[in-house]
Order: sequence, then C-alpha cells, then structure tokens
Amino acid sequence: MTKCRRTALFLAALVLPMGWPLATHSEESPSKPSTAHQRLAAYAGHWRFSQEFQATPFSPAGNGTKKSTSALTLGGFFLEERGEGKGPDGEYQWLSVTAFDPDKQQYQQFTFDNRGFSSRPDHGEVTLGTEKSGTWTWTWNEEAQGKTYHCQAIDSFAPDGKSYRYQWRYSEDGKNWKPWLKGVATRH
Repeated sequence: MTKCRRTALFLAALVLPMGWPLATHSEESPSKPSTAHQRLAAYAGHWRFSQEFQATPFSPAGNGTKKSTSALTLGGFFLEERGEGKGPDGEYQWLSVTAFDPDKQQYQQFTFDNRGFSSRPDHGEVTLGTEKSGTWTWTWNEEAQGKTYHCQAIDSFAPDGKSYRYQWRYSEDGKNWKPWLKGVATRH
C-alpha cells in the first residue's frame, strides 16, 4: 500500500466517525419552488407606477412616479426587484428581495436603498406579506420623527394581472389608520 493511500484511509477513519460525508455529490433531485413561491411571479416584469402621497411623518404631500423590474431568481425561490423613482421628497433607488417562509406561512421582503436604508430584522424592519385571491397585504414598522409607526400596504391585482392598485397607510397604535399614499402599477 502506498503512503498516499495509507494517509487517505487514515483520514477516512478519522472523518467517518465524526459524521462527515465522504462525498459531497448528492443523487437527489434539487428542491422545487412551492405554489407559494410561484405566487411571487405576479410581481415579475417591468412596471411603471403613478402615485399620490399624503402629508405624513415620512414625506410631504405630492405626486410621484417610479419604475421597476422584478424577476424570480435562484431557481424561482425568490423575487428580486430593482427600481427608481421620484416623489415629493426627491429621487430614490432601491433593491428588494422577497422570500416565502414556509414555517410562518408568510412572505418576507428585505429592502435596501440609495439613502442608506436596509431592512434590519432584529428591529422589526422586515416587510411581511400574505396573499389571498390576488390581494397582497404587506405590513412593517417604520421610524420617523423619533416614533415607530405600524405600516400597511394593500396591492389589489386586476384579473388579467397587467396592473394593480395599491394603498399604503400608517398608525401610531395599530388601530387608528391614516392614509399615506395610493397608486396604480402597470406592467409594460
């Protein structure tokens, strides 16, 4: 037996009792996205938005426009969105990634923007979502002027999936809601 082969057998004798696999190749087929993952395709595509803002702790009143491109990625398990827009408080860009959490049976969206914001799960800043019959409800917390607000967005898709109406609102106590913005998204 060669020295190299003896060394390999010695290492295998050490590794196998520790539960380490000898090979890393798996014959199993890769996981496939569930129906819940596939629902994210509703947001895939190129979108244009027209929106109207109310004066809130987050922004002044006025109109805004934005555009985005979204696509399913990493085998269809995630939705990646990149966009840019202009609102009453100036221009902005963002990147978001949305995933489905099978344990909690809800969607989670992580957002990053050119103003330095990034979702911080440990601060409750992840947007959580559910879908029912073409209507998506998203909730999150947002800080402004030294306070934390409960926020909600409702996206209602048209039957043909080529557009959706959305409205955002906010609350200090989670019970009394005030309008934030409303708009229309059109796939192009």
